[in-house]
Amino acid sequence: MQIYENCYIIKNSLIRGLADLQYRSIIKVLKSGRTLAKLDILDYGSGLTNYKRYFNYNRYATLDINFDADYKSLEEVKDKFDLILLIEVLEHIADPKELLLKLSTYLKKDGQIWISIPFAARIHPYPQDFHRFTEDGLKELCKEFTIIELIKRGNNLSTLSSKVNYMLFRKLKSWYFWLVLLLAPFALILLFWSVINSDEPGLDDDPLGFFIKIKNKK
Repeated sequence: MQIYENCYIIKNSLIRGLADLQYRSIIKVLKSGRTLAKLDILDYGSGLTNYKRYFNYNRYATLDINFDADYKSLEEVKDKFDLILLIEVLEHIADPKELLLKLSTYLKKDGQIWISIPFAARIHPYPQDFHRFTEDGLKELCKEFTIIELIKRGNNLSTLSSKVNYMLFRKLKSWYFWLVLLLAPFALILLFWSVINSDEPGLDDDPLGFFIKIKNKK
């Protein structure tokens, strides 16, 4: 999402929730966190803590090597948590299975790890971008755990809209600025259509990404 991080309008949660379909599809799942009891939560790769507002929490701890956070590494963490968040993080981890197994030792009894990972997304090295997982790939990655839920985020329509709008936004300052302006109404119509149809199954073989909830096997 780095293309948006320097743009106040898009960074605003209301506007971003409409214009950034990757973000929108993530928060639609995270909103279920509001129904949970107050939890001790660790947000691994917390960044700007954009997802904190979607939980009723007893404690919300953050870990990030690039942003201000409570922890800079797992070695500093001494507590256990009811919920560990990995939101758009695993694609940046060279050995994601090793990380998941490490994080599993920081879970309380019946604690969960919630993972969001992109599928139809551009390469975004931050500092590196290693993976894109399919549904089968995620099941294989998490085979040491009990899978509670696996959700496809978005469908072919939202993927198309996301790519078109990102392309136009990125090229606004380029030499064909006027062409971008001509195409902008089409992009806005496509965005509107994809938003109002985001709950429809559509063709889900080209999703924006996946969301998977896992816990330790008993």
